[in-house]
Amino acid sequence: MAATHGKLARVNISASVATTSTNVAGDLAVDKRTLTIAESSRRHWTQGSTMPRVYGATTNTEIGSYTVDHVRGIVTFATDHSTAVNYKVDCAWYQTSFLGMTRSWSLDVSQDMADVTCFSSSTGGVRWRQFEAGLNEGTIKLGRIMASSQSSAPAFVDRQALDSPLYVELLPGGTAGDKFECYARIQGDAWQTSLDGPITEDVTLKVDGKLYWTTST
Repeated sequence: MAATHGKLARVNISASVATTSTNVAGDLAVDKRTLTIAESSRRHWTQGSTMPRVYGATTNTEIGSYTVDHVRGIVTFATDHSTAVNYKVDCAWYQTSFLGMTRSWSLDVSQDMADVTCFSSSTGGVRWRQFEAGLNEGTIKLGRIMASSQSSAPAFVDRQALDSPLYVELLPGGTAGDKFECYARIQGDAWQTSLDGPITEDVTLKVDGKLYWTTST
């Protein structure tokens, strides 16, 4: 089922090799649990690394018990932490460069349900069959105007064999503000040209990891 669609999406190319940075300053939000690094260019973290590592800047002691948002460079602590402490983060991040914007996009999400049937006693009313949510899947379809002449090559073709993901922003309102954010990999690519119209490239992306919703605030 289609979750949503829109007319503007930004796609960025990520570097094939992640860059490692140490002692990057982190800002703890007023909720005392959400830590975001100050340097926005270093927030797209690689998912296949032992990083990030979070430290208290004064004690230089590594802090544990947190979850990681690799797409946006956010650490969420399991318990409250002091906002008076200066925090620093060691992270492995992708440098990204702008590829282009789409003219239209659609987002389809699905959730697999695993059958976890178990047999119980014959006591009446005991539920013996149930389903639990499995892995989330997401597919993004981009409709993109590429060029007005045959001299321009499609942009996504040379990305299909590379290991690094694309960083994608989907804006339902068509302007800056609320957006979906994710890493994605190319699932399919179609390049079309007509006699009188522009050359277009329609790309299907598979969401790689989690899909996040970010508000303008």
